[in-house]
Amino acid sequence: IIVRDNNRINFFNVVVFGKLAEFCGNKLKKDSKVVIEGKLKFSTYTIKSGEKRRSVEIIAEKVHHIEKKEEK
Repeated sequence: IIVRDNNRINFFNVVVFGKLAEFCGNKLKKDSKVVIEGKLKFSTYTIKSGEKRRSVEIIAEKVHHIEKKEEK
């Protein structure tokens, strides 16, 4: 997921399970427009150099596909 905030762009991983994951795999393509409802999962981890990193994932509970309207 890409989130634009002022002049900064943030990227988030979205985790999807079960039938919702099947729906996403079958219906969504690169650049599909979606609205995601879910929970944020915050994690910390250490890389090989010993530096600590933080990450945020979105655990999807609902995914709404926003289809483009056909132009007339």
